[in-house]
Amino acid sequence: MNEKLNLWRKRKKELKLTNKELALKANLPLRTVEQVMCGRVSSPRLDTVQAIERALEITPSELQWTAEERALGIMDTIKISVTPEEEEILYLYRQIIKKKGEAAHEVLLALFEGLAKID
Repeated sequence: MNEKLNLWRKRKKELKLTNKELALKANLPLRTVEQVMCGRVSSPRLDTVQAIERALEITPSELQWTAEERALGIMDTIKISVTPEEEEILYLYRQIIKKKGEAAHEVLLALFEGLAKID
């Protein structure tokens, strides 16, 4: 996260944005932006990270995965654009799998397959 934070700070300075301006541009609470940008939040939520990166006009090609992220299985193999709703579903999926494991994965696959048949 430190590498990303340094990139964010550099870009914020380049764009001459205050925390308040960044918060408005990212559509985030000012307090959240202040805490993330000063490093008080070590693991911000995925939607917060994405909102900050969009507001700072950081392109995916500028992002590099840290050793910690690679160790967690976050790989830079493909990057796609997703809607906020899709981001939320992905976040929830990861939380469920983290807590319940492979059994939850199988249940979710069955649910999605069932939903696909409805269309």
